[in-house]
Amino acid sequence: MAQLPIVMGPQGPIPTSPAALRQQLITLVSATNPDYTSNLPSSLIEDIVSTDVGALIISNQFMIDLINSITPSGANPFILNQLGTIIYGLTLGTPVNTAVDVLFSGTPGFIIIPGFIITDGTFQYTCTDGGVIGTDGDSLPVHAVATVPGTWGVPVGTVTGLITSVPNTVTLTVTNPSDGIPSIASETIQSFRTRTLTAGLAASTGMDRYLKTLLQNIPGVVQRLVSVRQDIDNARWIILVGGGDPFQVAWAIYYALFDVSSLARPTIDIVNISKTNPIIITTEFNHNLVSAMTETISEVTGMVALNFNTYTVTVLTDKTFSIPVDGTSFPNYTGGGIVSPNPILQQIILNSYPDSYLIPFIIPAQQLVTMVVTWQTDFNQYVSAQAISQTAGPALVDYVNNLFCGVSPINIYEMNAIFIDSISNILNSENLIYLNFAVSFDGVAQVPITNTGIIPGDPNSYFFTASNNIIVVQAP
Repeated sequence: MAQLPIVMGPQGPIPTSPAALRQQLITLVSATNPDYTSNLPSSLIEDIVSTDVGALIISNQFMIDLINSITPSGANPFILNQLGTIIYGLTLGTPVNTAVDVLFSGTPGFIIIPGFIITDGTFQYTCTDGGVIGTDGDSLPVHAVATVPGTWGVPVGTVTGLITSVPNTVTLTVTNPSDGIPSIASETIQSFRTRTLTAGLAASTGMDRYLKTLLQNIPGVVQRLVSVRQDIDNARWIILVGGGDPFQVAWAIYYALFDVSSLARPTIDIVNISKTNPIIITTEFNHNLVSAMTETISEVTGMVALNFNTYTVTVLTDKTFSIPVDGTSFPNYTGGGIVSPNPILQQIILNSYPDSYLIPFIIPAQQLVTMVVTWQTDFNQYVSAQAISQTAGPALVDYVNNLFCGVSPINIYEMNAIFIDSISNILNSENLIYLNFAVSFDGVAQVPITNTGIIPGDPNSYFFTASNNIIVVQAP
C-alpha cells in the first residue's frame, strides 16, 4: 500500500481502482516469482488473487478515510477532539454547560487571562475569553462556563469567589450582575465540529483584521477611527484608535498576539528651526500641542544647545510653535530633532502577573475640514441655488465624516461624483458647466498633490466637518 500513489482530486484523495490494485499486486508477486501467472480460469491462484484484491480495496479505503479524517470537516469523534482541544484549545461541552457573565473590579490594567477560574461556592467556572480592568476600575463582561456538566441556577451576585490566585499588589473582586444560564443539553459532535472549524478560521484571518475586530467590539470605539498601519522603514506597527476605554484598547492589542516590542511610539519630528527671537520650530506633521505645554527637544543637529532642554511652547499653527529662546546667535539648524512628549500618544501598562507590558497607541487628533463649493450651469431655466446647497451639502458632510483616519485622503474626483449624484433630481449633469472645491484643514487652504485629485491629511488625524462648514454657492 505504501507504494501506491495518493491522487488528490477536488473532493480529496481518490481511491485507487481495483484494476490498478490488481496489477500492482501481480507486479509485486511476479518480481519474486518469475513464472507466476494469475490468468488461469477457475484456478485456485485466481481465487486467491481476487480475494487479495478485495482486501486491498478495503485497506485502500481505510487509507482514504484516514486522510479525510485529518480535517475538522471529516474527522471522526476521536480525531476531532484532538484537533479541537490540543490545536485550538477548545473544550467539548462548554457551549451548553451552565454559564454566567461576570464583571471583575480592581486595579486598572490587570489582565484576566482566558482560563481564569471563579466560583459561586459550589461550582467553578472558567473564563473563556479573558479581559482587563479598565480605567474606571471595572472590566467589560467576561463569559465564564462551568467546569462540569449539569443544570443549576446561578442567581445574581452569587459568583464572587476567586479560585485563580492574584498577586498581593493587585486588588480584584468578581460578581455576576445578572442570572446565569443553566445547561440545556450536552454538546453534539456537530456543534463541536462547527466550533473547531470556526476556531481555525479565526486564526487564519490575519493579525490586523483580528485586531480591528477586537477593537471595534469595544464600547465607544469608532470604526473609522481605527487604523493598523505598517511602518516599513522602521519595522514597526502604528496603531490608531479613537474612542473606548484606553485599558480595553491596550488589552485588545495585547490579546491580538502582537509582538508588543514592534509597536511604534510616534514622535513629533522637527523639519526646521528658525534663527529668530523667539525660535520658531516647524514639525513634519501636526504637532497637536497646546500653548503653555512643556516639551523637551532632543536629537537636533546644528543647534545642539536646544537638546535635552524643556521649554514652554506657544502654538502658532498646526505645524509650528515658538519657544522662549533667542536663536539669532545659534549655529544654523542642519537637521533632525524630536519634540516629546507627543500629546496624542497613549502608553498603557498592562499587568499580566508577574510581568508588565507597555502598550503604545495613538488617539487620532481631529482635523476640521471646511470648503467652499462653487458651481454654475448653462441651463436657461431657473435653478434654485438653495435647493442645490441643501442637497449637496449633507452628501459632502457624510463623505468627509466617513473617511478612515490616517489613510483616506480627500478626493476631489470623488466629491465631483457625489455632488453630481446628489443634485441629479434638480439639475442634469450635462447642464453643469463649472464645479470647484476650495478645501481647508483647520483654516489652512489646501491644494491637491500635483497631477492628482487627492488632498492627504495628517497621518495621525481624522477628518471632521459639519453642515455649517460646507458652503455651496452658485458662481456669479
